Amino acid sequence: MHSLAKQIVERVVAGGRSPQDELLHSLLKATAGGAGELQRLSARRLVMKIELDGRTWLFKIDSPQRSFERLRGRLRQPSLLREAEHLRQLGLKYPAMPVEVHAEQLDAATGLLARRWLAGRRGDRWVRQHAEAVGKGLAHLHELGWSDPDLSPADLLLDDAGNLLPLDLGHAFLHEGRPSPAKVRLRDLVRLLGGWNEAQRTDLGAAILKTYTRLLSCPPSSEVLHLAKQWRLEILRRQSRRCLRRTRDFSPTETGCERVEDLPAGEAQRFAADDLRSAKRVFRLMYELELLELPALGVLRFGADQEGAFLEVAAPANRCAENTDQAAIEHCLKALERVGFEVVAHTAAMFQINAKGAAVLADARNLQRLS
Repeated sequence: MHSLAKQIVERVVAGGRSPQDELLHSLLKATAGGAGELQRLSARRLVMKIELDGRTWLFKIDSPQRSFERLRGRLRQPSLLREAEHLRQLGLKYPAMPVEVHAEQLDAATGLLARRWLAGRRGDRWVRQHAEAVGKGLAHLHELGWSDPDLSPADLLLDDAGNLLPLDLGHAFLHEGRPSPAKVRLRDLVRLLGGWNEAQRTDLGAAILKTYTRLLSCPPSSEVLHLAKQWRLEILRRQSRRCLRRTRDFSPTETGCERVEDLPAGEAQRFAADDLRSAKRVFRLMYELELLELPALGVLRFGADQEGAFLEVAAPANRCAENTDQAAIEHCLKALERVGFEVVAHTAAMFQINAKGAAVLADARNLQRLS
């Protein structure tokens, strides 16, 4: 079991309160014993796929530790209880949605939820041939009053019968007795399409919009796609903060942070930094470029030792760029500029040339956002 997942389970078990629900009790015990397949992991939430007595379950543990998250859990309905309620409500309107759900709050902050595992293809694995079913399904969900301000492709599933099913209803809204308002529908479309890169939005996203607009009104596709692009830049900027916290892939150290999972290929290459603050800034910016799928080396760690502050990246078997590679370097710079970045006073020494002849940003100490 991942060390962070183990910490969450141990924290819940050490709390001393056992679930009253027999299924939740069994699933927690199985998870503590190392059973199950990890689905999602953050500092506060663990999501597992577990086989139990011939049935497959999705099992969630929510155990926030940051003070503002715990306070928020006391001031409003806990997220997993809210999600269970939404699952039951939507299941009454939408027969394709399973209504068997188990949820229990162990204390003001810690909750458990289990529902049957849903088989199908998640939104991060859709291709163009799924666009019509997704467009129809999304329009139908909106007609039922469903919406999700935190929607992403991974939160939707297309089952084997072609039904579109929301997987995470913790932040969802159900507008009783009426369809979702037009403004809310637009927001959902922007969030969904913003979860894909430019090529996917242009191909799959445009096809989904074509089907959706035959059933429900929305602004022109070009406007929705532009808003989705802007949202993607914003959400990936927020997500880049994860590289500075304890998550599935990163672990803070005494003086910095290091990558512990999903390591990029290549030998470690170290760059000196002026101070720890600048090393941290470049570390996060380079991780953001990685999330944006832009040409830059992957980050490994930043910190400080007896030699001073430093940043380490993974350097594959590329060659160093030369002045004769200006065309490839300019192509890389334009790709960065399109998403709001520039490399100040750049030189060929800051880049590498990969096996395909493309320039890759290696030394990002002069990288900054466009004002």
